[in-house]
This record gives sequence, structure tokens and C-alpha cells, in this order.
Amino acid sequence: MTKTGAIRQETPSASFHELEAVIERGLTTFVEVGNALMRIRDERLYRENHRTFDQYCRERWGWSRQRSHQLIGAARVSTIVDSPPANEAQARELARLPEDDVADARDELQDEHGDGLTAAVIREEVEKRTKPLNDPDAEADKTIRTAKTSARSLCRALDQVLDLANKHEAADVAGKLANADFLDTMHEVADRFDALMHLRRPPDGRTDAAPRLRSAPATGGDGS
Repeated sequence: MTKTGAIRQETPSASFHELEAVIERGLTTFVEVGNALMRIRDERLYRENHRTFDQYCRERWGWSRQRSHQLIGAARVSTIVDSPPANEAQARELARLPEDDVADARDELQDEHGDGLTAAVIREEVEKRTKPLNDPDAEADKTIRTAKTSARSLCRALDQVLDLANKHEAADVAGKLANADFLDTMHEVADRFDALMHLRRPPDGRTDAAPRLRSAPATGGDGS
């Protein structure tokens, strides 16, 4: 019998019946089932006995149109992220996002929750990301996500600088870091981080977030 992996990738000429065998077994993993369904749909192999793909899924497998497309969407997610989601429920939730957002959302949630990541946690994040564009909360969420992504990129870049310092003479790297533009930029980052930290409400219940944000300097240096 042909191996499942060969059906899905190494043998593009896999027959309709071989693909159906994947679904029947698969019922082993949602990725294999979804990929087999996708090929049956895209190559119109269902037309051997059925007029439409939806009719095929309903009569052959007892699945509704929604269920069939859930499986296909979940399998597609697994081709976008670095490693497949832990289960179909997680993949289904991620499949509700635009493809360009799937990997970032999964990486952020995995970093934050680790082994505690669940479909319910993903659903909550997806709902935040898919709010109507005219929703003020949606705009705030999107801006914060962008800031988090940029901050992670900055951290990775600074880690690379630290690695260089460890591999080479620290003095040589320190000399390059003395560049005025670089130092000014780092001061800007520090100023804005300090302002953001003051968004948290103080113990006495007051908040000075607005004044601090307005007073955050636009450039580094001595503020002149």
C-alpha cells in the first residue's frame, strides 16, 4: 500500500481512490485528510461519481460543506506555520485569519502560552484581530500587535550585536556602538518605553499616562 506521505507529496499522480484511502485511514490526522480533500476538490476528481464537491462530501463522507472546508482550511494552516498546530481545533481557529497573519499570530501565542496554548485562547486572539476596521478597539489592538512585532525584531537585532561582541573583541564592537545615530535611536526607544510603562495605573488610582505620552521626546540626545 502506498505510504500516506507519498500520496500527499511525492506522487502528484496519486489516484482518486488512493486519496480516498487517505481519508478513510484518517481519519489519522486532520492534515492528511485536509490535503487529500483539497486535491480531490482542486483536481475535480469527485466528478467520477458526483456532480459537485459538496455533493461528494455529503454523500461519500456524510460531511457538510462547512465541515469539509474546515478540514481543508486546517490543513492549509499547517503549510503556513513552522510546525503543525497541536490539533485540528487550533488549526481551525487559525484558518479564520488572513494567510499573511497566521504565522505571526501563532508565533506570538506560542511564545506567550507555550504548552498551555488552546483553541479557546486562539479563538479569542482571532476575534480581536478580525474586529471591524471602524472599531476603536480593533485599531488599538492592531497598533499594539505591530509594536510587539517591531519590538521582537529589535530584540533579535540586539541579540545579534551581543553575539558579535562575544565572538570578537568587545572593544571593537563597543567602538561601533558609539555611533551617535545609533545611540540617539536607543535613547528614543528607552524614552518611549518609559512613557508606555506609565500607562499602568499607579497604586493610588491616578494615571499620568496622557501627560507622559505627550512629553515623550521625539528625538534622543539632550532634548534640544
